Amino acid sequence: MIFYTWFNGQGLASLADDFGAEDPFGLAPADIVDRTVAAGYTPWVEAPQPELLPTLGTVTEVEREGVTFIVSVSRETAEIDVQERRAEAYDAMK
Repeated sequence: MIFYTWFNGQGLASLADDFGAEDPFGLAPADIVDRTVAAGYTPWVEAPQPELLPTLGTVTEVEREGVTFIVSVSRETAEIDVQERRAEAYDAMK
């Protein structure tokens, strides 16, 4: 497995702006993924990870068009993280 970070943010005010939601921690994980992609975030392909980065709170898998995202949400630490899980690395030539 290879993991790529799409989004990592902390702080209620900042996340409320990022996700356009008064309570970003109340969003469904699928909604978090959709809003992350719609906001123009892209995977950090320069830094693939062989293991899932540390996560806090509730961790959920979300499937979108054959792509698996790992979403972690922690109201306690005011953090939301979106990572992509892939079987193969991105092809740099595409």
